[in-house]
Amino acid sequence: MPLDWNDIRFYLAVARCGNIAKAAEKLKVNQSTVMRRIDAMEDRLHLTLFLRNRGDYQLTEAGKLILGPAEKMDAQALELARCLTGHDDTDGGDVVLTAPSFMIRHLFSPVLKDFLAAHPDINLTLHATNSFLDLQRNDADVAVRLTNDPEKHLPPNLIGRKLADIELCAYQDAATDAENASWIGWDDTVDFKGWLAQNKYPSRPVQMVSDDIAGQAQALHAAPLMAILPCLLGDGEAGLQRVKNCKPFKGFEAWVLTHPDLKATRRVSAVMSFVADAMKF
Repeated sequence: MPLDWNDIRFYLAVARCGNIAKAAEKLKVNQSTVMRRIDAMEDRLHLTLFLRNRGDYQLTEAGKLILGPAEKMDAQALELARCLTGHDDTDGGDVVLTAPSFMIRHLFSPVLKDFLAAHPDINLTLHATNSFLDLQRNDADVAVRLTNDPEKHLPPNLIGRKLADIELCAYQDAATDAENASWIGWDDTVDFKGWLAQNKYPSRPVQMVSDDIAGQAQALHAAPLMAILPCLLGDGEAGLQRVKNCKPFKGFEAWVLTHPDLKATRRVSAVMSFVADAMKF
């Protein structure tokens, strides 16, 4: 029963996602490629690994049987990749930095030119997302994370340091009447209602919810809405102003993190220093 690593990689993506479209997106291939690879793997093993329901794929008993060993293979492959990267003492190479989009736009982009000029051999990829990418799985090399609960959101297997406290305040478009505006709420990763109550902000209904901070700021220009935004974003956004009598408060801690296997890599250290310098505000 010959299997190569790509067999396992495609199998795990489908098993974890439970959906062909999502697995294809994760693997950066088209859906037909994923289906073809899974079908070929089943043919070689003479086993049915997945029950198919249109685009949804659920593990059969046979599929569940190999999940544990496949996960171990994946973990070992990731560990090997980190080990090789961590012992690469060259200055150049690829580094993936993930951070919320508003931070990339307002903090990192203005000083990016100087960093790239100082490190011409570093190939930097900026991954703008509010999601917590998995550094253990090598989804990124360096991560900037905002958290209101470090013990919950910062995995103990990562290393890094706190860079800053991020203040938040309520904002609206300058043309908006706050007495008739509605709130843009956050997702359930934060206690949005607690923010409102704690800071005695206007008692208005939540009309929409978004986890895209930069998108919230843009929405304020399009409708009579208010949003609680990081002050470094809200204060610098043309046409926005703080809601009258609303006081700023500490909403998040900002941390920069990497995996311990990468801590001695010079290009990773250079990117972490770049992040720390950009956040001295």
